[in-house]
Amino acid sequence: MSYPGSNELVTTAEVKALSNITVATYDTYIGSVIPSVCRAVETYCGRKFLLNTWIQWVSKDREIFLDNWPINNVLLIGVPYACFTITDTSNKYNFVIQQPTSNNPNTVARFVATNTETLAVTEYLFSVSTTVGALKTAVEAGLVGVTFTYETAPSTITFANLSTSSLRMTSGKTVYIGVNYFDQTSGTSIGDIYRISDNSDRLILNPNYADVSYFLTSNYPYTMDAGYILDYYRESDTLVIYNSGYATADVPADLKMAVSLIISDLMAYYDIQGGGGWKGIYKSETLGDYSYTIGDGSFIWQLVHKYHDILDHYKIKII
Repeated sequence: MSYPGSNELVTTAEVKALSNITVATYDTYIGSVIPSVCRAVETYCGRKFLLNTWIQWVSKDREIFLDNWPINNVLLIGVPYACFTITDTSNKYNFVIQQPTSNNPNTVARFVATNTETLAVTEYLFSVSTTVGALKTAVEAGLVGVTFTYETAPSTITFANLSTSSLRMTSGKTVYIGVNYFDQTSGTSIGDIYRISDNSDRLILNPNYADVSYFLTSNYPYTMDAGYILDYYRESDTLVIYNSGYATADVPADLKMAVSLIISDLMAYYDIQGGGGWKGIYKSETLGDYSYTIGDGSFIWQLVHKYHDILDHYKIKII
């Protein structure tokens, strides 16, 4: 599966050019392995490279590391706030909010109601119900006995008009939302509370952000019992919706080269070009102090590690 959309880090034409292949004989094979190699490279680096919009809940701090970069622009910075409670007079539904994450990018953003008696599942896609108000209308029209009741909103915020993309992943009958409170109170741009630099993997927040967001989330509950926090989410969390990654034309040349070399090695391993058997150099090789042997079940990962000198530069930072 290509990701995101139909784009990849390299095209078949680029792999052929970098591997000096001038015939169309191997186009089908090259095209079929590009997604697998790209996913292996992304897994090794712990990030997604291509241009996409991400929804991420992070711990509140002056400096926030995001899962994917380079960060191009930030669409929303929001603090968690109780949005609505669900009443189910039939007492037969379970409710879940689902959102895509970096670990599960192909998850469809949606509100899911499961009938515990019949096990029938009803889904309301956020791509259709783009605001909380539209979601409320759709759910109440489709599920008999199910209603949404808005909680008290911060000053100047109207829950009904907020995007459903800012709803928090959760299950249960109390639903939280990342309220983009800052730019709506003063009319200033969201740029007034954060800054990013070129090719950045982090946000630097205004010193006042922590104090203001803590005050706003005073209604965001958590439960303490014998020292354990029973609610998984903390009031210190922050929603960031941001755009990051490389456009296909801007993928770094060395990253394209690494993917192309891995594919070239795979072609040699399988003798795709009909040379009479795989080349021994691709079965076992020593590069300085690094040695590898390709096993039949793990050769893609061995090849990814072979090019670690290129790929380590792009690894996600863990601190």
